[in-house]
Amino acid sequence: MLLNEENIRKLIRESLEAIGTGSGSNNTTRTADNSDDEYSGVDLPDDDKSMSAVDKNFRPIVEKIMGLLKGQGFDPILGSAYRSPKSQQDKIDKGYSKTKTIYGYHVALDDQGNKAARAVDLVNRGDGWSSTKAAFDFFEALGKISNSDQFKDRVEWGGNWKQKKKTVGGKEYFIGWDPAHIETKSVSMSQSAEITKKGIVSLKSQDK
Repeated sequence: MLLNEENIRKLIRESLEAIGTGSGSNNTTRTADNSDDEYSGVDLPDDDKSMSAVDKNFRPIVEKIMGLLKGQGFDPILGSAYRSPKSQQDKIDKGYSKTKTIYGYHVALDDQGNKAARAVDLVNRGDGWSSTKAAFDFFEALGKISNSDQFKDRVEWGGNWKQKKKTVGGKEYFIGWDPAHIETKSVSMSQSAEITKKGIVSLKSQDK
């Protein structure tokens, strides 16, 4: 099996699900209040994992968290930020995303139609989503920062969702199914979808 992002995510998810059930957030299947059909009729941009594709209000938080991780000796990079609808649907189909709508926090625009991801995946350079102690040490550090008093009201960490015990390299971790993921708490998924809808309307008007 090639160790690309999708296969690595699958291995992590399967290994976590194979180990006992822990307590964690039930917030693993989330919906926006809008029908995806409302967003048809315009081609949205392709995937973009650059910082410029992150929502301008969420970006400083992501940068601060990355800075704190660097201070602990890690080398964080954006493994994922803005996603196209096609890419997000593929991740839903394969079980990598548990949202019921394409238009959530990754497939997100601002009201002018610019890419504005309100969720990112952070991974350690060279480790990615691998089932290694180095990768899980990074995810554990990301979780501690995200759940700290400084950030707990501003970001949600995917490692909080359905946490399970996992032993990697002789170390025990208690971690949820999406440990690379952080998303904003300042905008709900429904609000994000509404902003994206306005952005798509703006894009449509630009195409005329």
